[in-house]
Amino acid sequence: MDNIKEGGISLKNKFENLLSSMGIVVVLGVSIIFLSIIRINYDTVPPTLILGIAIASLGFITLDFLSIIFNVHVFVKQLIQLISISAIICLPYFPYFNNIKEENLARGVDSLSLIVFGMTVGIIGIKGHFEALDEVKERQAFLNELKKDVIDLKEEIVVLKPEVEKLNSTHSDDC
Repeated sequence: MDNIKEGGISLKNKFENLLSSMGIVVVLGVSIIFLSIIRINYDTVPPTLILGIAIASLGFITLDFLSIIFNVHVFVKQLIQLISISAIICLPYFPYFNNIKEENLARGVDSLSLIVFGMTVGIIGIKGHFEALDEVKERQAFLNELKKDVIDLKEEIVVLKPEVEKLNSTHSDDC
């Protein structure tokens, strides 16, 4: 499997990337889109499943937020991912939710979904802000390099000016 290459990347590496945290989030996102299509065209989706998806989304977006601010340890990342995926798989089967009125459960799910959506939009903004700051830092470093080059060139001009004047005077004497 290592030998099979597609576009310079082995299929094994593509599979490993798919299983990375970003790959899991992408697969989860596509799955949620398919689920919404099913909900539009067919029967309803159990609110407990949607609650599980909302909790999983909250876990992933919280992990993303923490990763922006802190250097999150691999164990913590994997634990949050495990809890998030488990919420989708296990939550619909918890008997506790059978005792809650579907209307109340739906209201809680809607609220949590809106919170997660708000956090997602906010984190997109925060990431954009940090990317802009990084760009400014890179450009500032480039400008500092250019300033240093200008100073070095000025010093070189001062050193070479007498030699240039000497060559010019020698050249004008020859003519």
